[in-house]
Amino acid sequence: MKPCAVTLVVAVLSLGLCVSVTWAWWPLAHSLLGVDSGLEISPGYHQAADTWESWDPNGWGYKGVMDEFCWSHVCPRTDWYYIVRPWYYDYGIKYQDNDPAEHMRVLIEKLLPEHRVLPKMEEFRKGFAAHNAGDQGGVGGKHTHFDLAPCADAWYHIYRWWYHARVETAIESVAYVAICYGNDANVAFDPNNGNPVGLPGPYAGIIGSSGGDTDTDGLLCLAMKVFRKKQQTVDLDPGELKGLTPLSRTTIGQKRAANIKTSAGGLLTFNRDQWEADRHMLYEDPIWPEAPLWREYYDAAKQAASGVQ
Repeated sequence: MKPCAVTLVVAVLSLGLCVSVTWAWWPLAHSLLGVDSGLEISPGYHQAADTWESWDPNGWGYKGVMDEFCWSHVCPRTDWYYIVRPWYYDYGIKYQDNDPAEHMRVLIEKLLPEHRVLPKMEEFRKGFAAHNAGDQGGVGGKHTHFDLAPCADAWYHIYRWWYHARVETAIESVAYVAICYGNDANVAFDPNNGNPVGLPGPYAGIIGSSGGDTDTDGLLCLAMKVFRKKQQTVDLDPGELKGLTPLSRTTIGQKRAANIKTSAGGLLTFNRDQWEADRHMLYEDPIWPEAPLWREYYDAAKQAASGVQ
């Protein structure tokens, strides 16, 4: 690549990727899916696979899709692997062989039935698995994760990551009104200050729900070690094969505390004005063809997540 092209890539990455995270559903939407899927587990566990960021802010070369994110979402990188979207395994057995939730299942089976953390571990595993099922449960043969919100499928499409983040954040406020309040913004927002009034009925339990603890942090740590012990990699490109470096329980706990959001302040970060702008962007001036179809993807994701065993 010519120097000017490299400069362009760095500049665009610095402008766009530094403000985006490649999550399919943001925290509120994942937790809403957790409730609507019918799984009787903490809705916070549905955020578990997003314990770490998808990108590293400490240097442009490491922005994009990171090791831990690829591992947790079972989607290895391909060529231009930090910039373009990862790949989902075509074969179920290959997916299963690399799936952290499946590794957790095997680890949990080694616990004695009377072990005090067994129920919590199993619920956490289900939430983790449901997260990925929801990310991949798209419509028309598409995956929610990278098809609902735009993403780069070539290096010169990296500007799409900005759109990706914008679609995701817009869905958060629009889903809040549509799912929780039947599209009635007059009920969803305080008429005096325009702030969200909170989560009603079955969704109220999302606020303050468990997103994990030191025990589940330990389970994630062990699952990472299993992946490494099996000599698996997070890349498909033979020239860029890279094994996963397991993180300590302490580091995982720090990541969880920073990224798993279950407080009202962490989930309801928008107001009525923002909702108006988001609704306009999704429906009236869509910046991405799939954006107005978010509810169809949501329903498909809910169905996929509900099938987790």
